[in-house]
Amino acid sequence: MVNFEEQRRMPQENIEQNFEEQRRRTLRENIERNFEEQRRALLENIEQNFEEQRRALLENIEQNRLEIFPPPVMDPVITLNRLSYVNRRSPRIKKTTGCGILKYYINLRGRVINCTEAVINMVTSEIWKSATPAEKREYVSLSRHVNMLIAGQHNI
Repeated sequence: MVNFEEQRRMPQENIEQNFEEQRRRTLRENIERNFEEQRRALLENIEQNFEEQRRALLENIEQNRLEIFPPPVMDPVITLNRLSYVNRRSPRIKKTTGCGILKYYINLRGRVINCTEAVINMVTSEIWKSATPAEKREYVSLSRHVNMLIAGQHNI
């Protein structure tokens, strides 16, 4: 049999237990809400930073377009030696494209202003799409010569 003191204590314990559960639930909801707000703010900051980098690099290239078109170095041997995949300890056999060579030069510009790889890829794509057929032809021709050198080095 439950004595009177125990009966009186049980509702108080239930109230305290309910209060503690409610406090934990509220705390968890606040943490989740704060996390979501911080995540949203971080994503907005990343998107804004990405767009600022893209604009800055695009502006830099458009202002100095004659330094990109025609390719700064027309010698296929020098171009081949500058491409990063050739300078690795164990170089792989890889063909290059006109757009790939353009990306190399845009990457050099992007490093100066600390652009991410994603920004460099996007700007390269935009510049390549906006290039005239004559501008593209110079890069494509250079890439053909570089690919002939690669094929000669590796007897492809």
